[in-house]
Amino acid sequence: MIFGQSYMGGSAVQAAEHDAERKQSTEDCSPTEIPHPGGLLQRLEQRPGLSGMVALTTFAALGVGVLAAVPDWRDMVMNGDPPPADVHTAEVSVTPTPSSAATPDLRVLDLVLRDPLRSGGTVGGEPEFTLPSAEFTVHNPGTHRAVITRVIMKIEDSAVIEQCAAEGMPVAVSAEYDVLMPLRPADGAELQVPVSQHQASDEADRFTLRFGSPEPLSPTTVHLYRIRFELALGRDGARLDAGTAVVATPLTPVDGAGYFWSADHDSGRVVFGPDFTGREEVIACMKSNSGAMTSLLSGAGGLSPALARSLSDLRTG
Repeated sequence: MIFGQSYMGGSAVQAAEHDAERKQSTEDCSPTEIPHPGGLLQRLEQRPGLSGMVALTTFAALGVGVLAAVPDWRDMVMNGDPPPADVHTAEVSVTPTPSSAATPDLRVLDLVLRDPLRSGGTVGGEPEFTLPSAEFTVHNPGTHRAVITRVIMKIEDSAVIEQCAAEGMPVAVSAEYDVLMPLRPADGAELQVPVSQHQASDEADRFTLRFGSPEPLSPTTVHLYRIRFELALGRDGARLDAGTAVVATPLTPVDGAGYFWSADHDSGRVVFGPDFTGREEVIACMKSNSGAMTSLLSGAGGLSPALARSLSDLRTG
């Protein structure tokens, strides 16, 4: 170190001085005084009452003061070059911004509507059906885990479809379900379904909501809902649009089940004869249902396969 090279004991300094003087006289050099090897530190040490350690301390303090007074001293010493790789710098912590990779980047890949299907069992001699469902497929392309805490369902429109004429439609049975739909919700009503879905980085996932309703007005009453789905993410509850779809519960009203006026009725392939009990009331009921279903099913939103077929069969007369 520079301090070790500059500091010498008293006898060593004096010997160096005598050698320097003899060399000057022998070589007949210029009378210019040759600096003492100890420089400033040597002169400080030779002052009366000033020990070597005190001189060393004084020199160190002067050196620190000079460096502090010159902010760009490293540039001066290193000619403006960046510090070498082995120079350690202070560690700096940077808080990521909301747009950084720490924010989950979840995407909804698909929303599939599934119709009730025969379960294979029977209840009271009638076929048993599964519940209608909505299936969500999501993917997390980000680098941090995404957590879905709730599915938010906003009911944009709804309709109650009564069976106008019994034509062999089986009666659905009660079952366990995930979402209990209101019988007559107000437009804009919002339901929140607690879920717990975790997607690691670059992981895809699929989960299903099943829909049921409280005790219907009659065993054959069908409820239609156009629902806008959103997924609530993480603790802050940021919402991700998951699509809009129409859900029918407990069963899907299809052609031939006595729910709506269809192309077959319009063309005369299916006729209610004059002796059909309540003929006029049944026809009016079916045409009224056709108008309500056309309005709801033709709006924005995905349809299950059975509902899509029903929409194509609908006629308002």
